[in-house]
Amino acid sequence: MEDEEDYKFMTDREELNGVMEYEYKNVEECGIKEYGFDVRLKKENDYTKWEMIMTAPDDSDYKGGKYLIDVEFFMDYPYINPKFTFQKPILYHCNVKDNGDLNVNWMLKGMKIDYIMPRLLTLFYIQDPSVDKDSERSKLYNENIEKFRENIKKNAEEAKDVKFK
Repeated sequence: MEDEEDYKFMTDREELNGVMEYEYKNVEECGIKEYGFDVRLKKENDYTKWEMIMTAPDDSDYKGGKYLIDVEFFMDYPYINPKFTFQKPILYHCNVKDNGDLNVNWMLKGMKIDYIMPRLLTLFYIQDPSVDKDSERSKLYNENIEKFRENIKKNAEEAKDVKFK
């Protein structure tokens, strides 16, 4: 019985890896670099864990910033959303937790990565403090938008030379 469970897990894991290999190649072919993304695998031949660098557009408050994001895909993808975690310097944003986890309410179950990635760029233009209204960032955004924007500019300056690890 235990061997059957191990085999099922391995088969499911291999199946997910195959699905994500297709998704990875699709993202590369669809010209995602034009949107300011660079993507690579965290570990060779493991398509379930990606790293990406997202570059802020020049017309945003984050101009010049480059942000390293770990992306992890789970067994029931796309019905379970991937996990996005910003690495240091963590994007200064109402919808990014102090630990780097993305916290948005627009990512719906069933959305595929090639649909999600361009929407991540909205982070550079839109803050939604209602998602985590008790966070320090959301409070500052609501109470002192000028100070909040100063923090964004400092953050973008810290993130200008970000590279893959």
